Amino acid sequence: MSPSRDGDTAPRRISLAGLTTGQVDLLCTVLTAGEVPHAVNDGGLVTGAAHAAEVERALLWVRVDGLDEHFDDPEFRGTHAPVVKASRPPLADGRRQATRWRRVCGGLVDQGTTTVPALVAWQHDMPVVVLVAALFLATVPSTVLAGWSLGKLAVGTRLVAAETLKSPGVVAATTRWVVSAAPVLLVMAADMSADLVTPLLLVVYAPIAIALRGLHDYGAGTLVVDRSPAGPGIWVRCGTRPSGQHSQRRPRGPLPRISRRTADDRRDRARRGANRRASRIRPAGPDRAGGRSPRARRVR
Repeated sequence: MSPSRDGDTAPRRISLAGLTTGQVDLLCTVLTAGEVPHAVNDGGLVTGAAHAAEVERALLWVRVDGLDEHFDDPEFRGTHAPVVKASRPPLADGRRQATRWRRVCGGLVDQGTTTVPALVAWQHDMPVVVLVAALFLATVPSTVLAGWSLGKLAVGTRLVAAETLKSPGVVAATTRWVVSAAPVLLVMAADMSADLVTPLLLVVYAPIAIALRGLHDYGAGTLVVDRSPAGPGIWVRCGTRPSGQHSQRRPRGPLPRISRRTADDRRDRARRGANRRASRIRPAGPDRAGGRSPRARRVR
């Protein structure tokens, strides 16, 4: 082996100081896609000296602070899809967090069926204690038992605890309700203007646009997820099957008859048919009375 070859295969250690865990994962993904042999241990990356230049270029691409806006290496960006973290990665049970617009639609249904009637009744001098009890009973029991409200049932989502991915307990459901209903309760208890309800509710629900969780979700440790791993149940057909499994439904109309006989089978069948027809022909014999056959007596 030549000296230059020995130098190319000598291991070289490159420091990964300053890289986050996500950047290290991205670097390993890029190097694996480029078939660059490497190993990561003790905060460094070990590779052959022949691949050091490729690793340095990959590091330049991975480091956000050292990336030139005009840098576009076709080896790393042209042939491979970008490694982007999913906005709604699947959870442990296969379900995903509900999308923003489903959260908005479900929230509008909930507010329209609970908050709006409560404010109207409050303006007509209904006692605040009765309204608070009605709001509590309209939200918390269904959340504890099944993880849904009327809005979530309408858009096909469910409320679960972030740790167990099951319906939240009484404490978590009550905490979530208190935080979400705080603007309404504050306005009614302090006898403030009803026009303040909407801005206060926006403060509670605004984080959903960024992290898919509102202040009430963070306070109670809950998540709003799709009804099932297949997606929101209201738009999922009953016949939905996991990928790779096909329907065994019989097609409409009569099934075509497919002949699987070979040439020999057809010849044998024709020979058997000829033999059966020959056996049905009655052989001519002498008549007992006149000594002639029946056919001879009929034909003179």
